[in-house]
Amino acid sequence: MTVSSKRTGRGAVAALLIPILLSGCSIAKLTYAHSDWLLLRKMDAYLNLTPEQKTVASQRLKRRLESHRQEELPGYLSYLRRTRTLVEDGLDAAEAEFIIRRGRALTSVSVERTLPAIAQTLSDVSPAQIQHLEHHFEKVNRRFRKKYLQASERERFLRSVERTRRRIEHWTGRLGEDQRQQLTELRAAFPRSGDAWLSYNKAKQQRLLALLRQDANAEMLSRFLNDWWIRLEGRAPSLRQSNDESFEALKNLMVSVDASLDSAQRRFLLRRLDSYIRQIEELIALS
Repeated sequence: MTVSSKRTGRGAVAALLIPILLSGCSIAKLTYAHSDWLLLRKMDAYLNLTPEQKTVASQRLKRRLESHRQEELPGYLSYLRRTRTLVEDGLDAAEAEFIIRRGRALTSVSVERTLPAIAQTLSDVSPAQIQHLEHHFEKVNRRFRKKYLQASERERFLRSVERTRRRIEHWTGRLGEDQRQQLTELRAAFPRSGDAWLSYNKAKQQRLLALLRQDANAEMLSRFLNDWWIRLEGRAPSLRQSNDESFEALKNLMVSVDASLDSAQRRFLLRRLDSYIRQIEELIALS
């Protein structure tokens, strides 16, 4: 079961770099093989890259994907194998915490090692491209607000329950009515922090635009993105508390849902994990 994120940037990079864990589709291996191209498309949407910039960025991302396959996929393989062992006989709180923390650590490493390629592209943008980026940030923020913040509190909550249910059912198969009711109750323990995250990201977006207008070099930009997307520097105390509360709520949700699984659902979960394990093994073999 994966964790959704409202952090602009990091989520996109992680989802494109490690779709085997995040995509939830039957063509995960194919998606991974083209994740450099998908990330390039994402960068182009933000920056309106020139043909020359696309060529250079594509070469960087291809090298990054190859290093990810050789150096990081074995870590994901070990992680999934360990997760399979843990869920085979049911999770306790310590095991759920390991799955969350280890998954987040692997994702952070993948994103951090991709930042230099992104920063190098950012360091070569023109004033017109900076303006394009500013407009795209505004569009992203509007979409976020429309998706997460405009509806009533009750509607937003029910949407979050539905998103969580779909993610869980990818791993377990269909949940029963009692399990769905339990999920609704468990999801209520998660803090509502969408407004705070939007404010945080908007401030970071403006800081990035300022750095680009000051002709910051790639090293400076990489450090800034690391502070924003990985270290989450500059969060208000309320967001730090929200993160801690979300972690505990997620851990409790995982343990509770796992305890509710019947034998067929657990077999479904193990088969799903086996499928991803095989795909990673095949990808590693291509190295």
